[in-house]
Amino acid sequence: MAKFYDDIGLDSSDLLSKGYPVAGVVKFTSETKTADGITLVATGRRFLKDKAPAVEIGLEPKFEWNARNVELSANVTTSAEYSATAALKDVGTKGTKISATASSGSKGVSYKAASSLKNNNVAVKTAATYTLGDKPFVLEGSLVGAYEKKFFAGVNGIFATAIGDKSVQILWGTKLGVEQGDLQSHIFANTTEKNLLVGVGWFQKISDALRIGANVTADARQVAGPAGTLGSEYKFDSLSSIKLKIGVQTHTDGSKPFEARFGVGLKQALSANFTSTLGADLNIRQALGKNAGPDHSFGLEVKLA
Repeated sequence: MAKFYDDIGLDSSDLLSKGYPVAGVVKFTSETKTADGITLVATGRRFLKDKAPAVEIGLEPKFEWNARNVELSANVTTSAEYSATAALKDVGTKGTKISATASSGSKGVSYKAASSLKNNNVAVKTAATYTLGDKPFVLEGSLVGAYEKKFFAGVNGIFATAIGDKSVQILWGTKLGVEQGDLQSHIFANTTEKNLLVGVGWFQKISDALRIGANVTADARQVAGPAGTLGSEYKFDSLSSIKLKIGVQTHTDGSKPFEARFGVGLKQALSANFTSTLGADLNIRQALGKNAGPDHSFGLEVKLA
């Protein structure tokens, strides 16, 4: 089966970025499912906004009408962020999906139409977003080809229309991925508003208990310095695990010292329905008495299902 563009290198990305609640975030999540295809996710989180504590409560209902291949979902938060999505699956042929989303929030009211197709040889995604007011109209698209379920080559593009004093913006990306058993690797290049990033990612499942991964990135435009992260996850048993990572960020500005950080994520399931994760983001240079980068931070996430 082919992969969507964002799924190439996803295992290494998730290993290095997820499961590390930090920045003072305390989050509680409760998920309830019924036999009728209804899922209700309630969240509450305490976080820092502009260096001041803030609290947000969210509710995400979802209904899956499998007999008609229909999905309906919504999201409501106390931060005045709202969205509603309707989707149809397997339209015309198996592996397709079309959806329409309306949302309202701090960035205004927007409408998004999206479609996707995935089979053994190709994965395609397209989307168009229109935001009311002085906002650009955005088109997105990606295409991935697969060969023998081991080799993946993909391209991605974003086009935003000119608005006010902002000119037309075109961003692009490309990835090449290889999977061989429990080993995955990929190379990538993509643009942002300021950067042209190139890099390589790697992920390997050593055993049922141990997974490791790494990611290295450089900016061809030399706006940002090279960066790299190495991480691992070890499962002690079915209930407890630990994630560790170390990352280094350099700067092209010689007046700024490089940053080195150490991340820890401790996950403990007290039962099949209760899981807690404690995270820490430690500034290594600061611990050694040198001021470089943000301070240490910690976080906690609790899930009930």
